[in-house]
Amino acid sequence: MAESYVKKCTVNAPAETLNDWHHKADVFHRIQPPWESAKIVSKAEKIADGLEEHIQIQMGPLKKMWIARYQDVIAGKQFCDLQVTGPFGYWLHKHIFHDNGDGTSTLEDNISYKPPLGTLGSILAGNMIRGKLDKMFEYRHLMTQEDIKRHHTKALSPKNILISGGTGLVGKNLATLLQSIGHRVYILTRSPSAPNHVKWDLEGRYIDSEKLAEIDTVINLAGASIAGLWTKKYKESIYRSRVAGTQFLVDSLLAHSPKLKTFLSASGSGCYPITTGETYDESGPFGDGFLATLAKDWEEASSKLSEEGVRVAHFRIGVVISSQGGALKQMLLPAKLCLTGPWGDGKQHMSWISLTDLTDIFAFAVDNESYSGAINAVAPESIEVNKFFKTLAKVMKRPQPFRVPAFIMKSLPNGMGKEIFLGDNRVKPEVLNKLGYDFRHADLEQSLRFELGCF
Repeated sequence: MAESYVKKCTVNAPAETLNDWHHKADVFHRIQPPWESAKIVSKAEKIADGLEEHIQIQMGPLKKMWIARYQDVIAGKQFCDLQVTGPFGYWLHKHIFHDNGDGTSTLEDNISYKPPLGTLGSILAGNMIRGKLDKMFEYRHLMTQEDIKRHHTKALSPKNILISGGTGLVGKNLATLLQSIGHRVYILTRSPSAPNHVKWDLEGRYIDSEKLAEIDTVINLAGASIAGLWTKKYKESIYRSRVAGTQFLVDSLLAHSPKLKTFLSASGSGCYPITTGETYDESGPFGDGFLATLAKDWEEASSKLSEEGVRVAHFRIGVVISSQGGALKQMLLPAKLCLTGPWGDGKQHMSWISLTDLTDIFAFAVDNESYSGAINAVAPESIEVNKFFKTLAKVMKRPQPFRVPAFIMKSLPNGMGKEIFLGDNRVKPEVLNKLGYDFRHADLEQSLRFELGCF
């Protein structure tokens, strides 16, 4: 006998909008929880009766193919997907959209399933399965509610958007959001493998110029990670990938992109002084360390575009909170083993932002001309490193008792420990506040729970 699972939520849009959103490109990846590994390897052209999607899922060390077939599709009201092959004995997922008649709708996920191994599977894994479903659909509904409220209740002017660094953490998630909204997204990459990829090679000074002709918006995220060990050679690589990379991209756009109107570029919140204990808005001075010099030169590399009338915005990004990559992902295994904790005295501050807020900010900036100049892409309040680890311990229910002595951080080469770990980075998002940006995650604990599924 099949078991049932039902999850409902209210969406601040009519059922028609809710239905249309589910039919948008890349929505599957948009609502996929970061702790679940699933990738569409064969995508249906549309949601229609009889069409199938092949999804590769990770189950521990093993990979398994889940084939889902669409059925009972009723325009504006529902669609269902039936597991043809996959991990469950049986799985039928009904996506139902109820119109409430007051401008809102109710999203209902109604699932009938049989665990693997039948009755034995129910006994051994029944509670675990329901717990995983609870976490998954809590995440999916939160993402659905916010995405529709923020991006799908207003008229859209589709843009042709080129993203450099589109295969990185922020770029991949941003591309998914932009495509689900309805923009046409192209990825600048050294190793093209899809029709929307545009080849470039900084060292060889090559870019596929023909594909730049229709681009009207560029989001510049490319650059080597600052988390690598700061040897002299690696610091040169960080600097070159950002500054020389941006200069080459800008020159290429000026020569081959006559329709370019908007250039949105990453920068770093480490641009401000890190020893004063002051909190800085966008009018604050540049500091004198490597990260400050890097940010200053990175921003100046796009000055030619401003001179030509292109709208340019520089997003000074804090530590990105995401379990998919960056600092948090590197902390997770040690944190699960209770083997991590603050560095130095832990009283220094870090400025941070959730991945979902960061992608929202870029998406809003595509259409809103008020997003220009320097913009601090950080949460409303920076947080003391001690409090960060205390909050992480609370969310994960794992104590974080260790402390990394300051002298160990200071021993990292070429100022890395002083700037990244011991620097006091206090930044506030004054421009975003004036623009009326509404943060999804203004609170660190809320952000961590969302990313880790600890609801």
